[in-house]
Amino acid sequence: MCVFEYGWLKRFWMMVAAVLWLTGLSGCATMKMSEATETTTSMSKKLVYEDAILGMGQPTGENISEEARNFLALIGQKQTYLLTEGADEIKAIVKNLDGRLIGVNQDQEFIEMSVAQDSKDIQSIAGEVRITYNKPTDRLSVQERKVLEQLKFTTAQDGQVHQRNLYIQGIVYPPAKNLQAIQSQFKQTRHVKFYQTEYKQHYNPLRAVLLPLGVAFDVITAPIQIPIWFFALKNMKIM
Repeated sequence: MCVFEYGWLKRFWMMVAAVLWLTGLSGCATMKMSEATETTTSMSKKLVYEDAILGMGQPTGENISEEARNFLALIGQKQTYLLTEGADEIKAIVKNLDGRLIGVNQDQEFIEMSVAQDSKDIQSIAGEVRITYNKPTDRLSVQERKVLEQLKFTTAQDGQVHQRNLYIQGIVYPPAKNLQAIQSQFKQTRHVKFYQTEYKQHYNPLRAVLLPLGVAFDVITAPIQIPIWFFALKNMKIM
């Protein structure tokens, strides 16, 4: 009887020890997984540089292909930003809505964008902007209502403004060759800060090969200046 009880107790305590050991391993694994997850999801921003956007336009010049002429470029004082994503939506908004009522991140002093060095020759930018159409719902025309719906704008609860978020992405080029002429025409600018984050940004720069990388080009602008973003435009073909 004593031998049986001793053997049973021995097996019992061995089971308890095994459970405690496994639990300890599980606890360590859980802790390490939690720590790893925390490290992975943490993000720090580093300000790389700042620029002032004068307006937007389309590339032009002898060496620019016909397809590249349909791209949209943000004209900065330091760099030119050729958009590879979001350009079509911006063109549609500018073409179909009253530019005087359009705002971009109008509640912020500056626009934040991320910048990444995708390769030795390619630097890209990306970010989300909030575009607003500042006209009360009860004053919208039938056509404006239709356009806003087609362009995926939503109406604020008070009905005073309509907005949509737009993701834009692009490739960084040198300043426009005709930058001095553009600066002489348009004095207002929109401040943009470019940040670099600790995680790797994935961009698709393939469309950028339509323009020689690192080569400056002229920009045709169009005759609408959008408040808040200050897109000073002139002679844009889409108008």
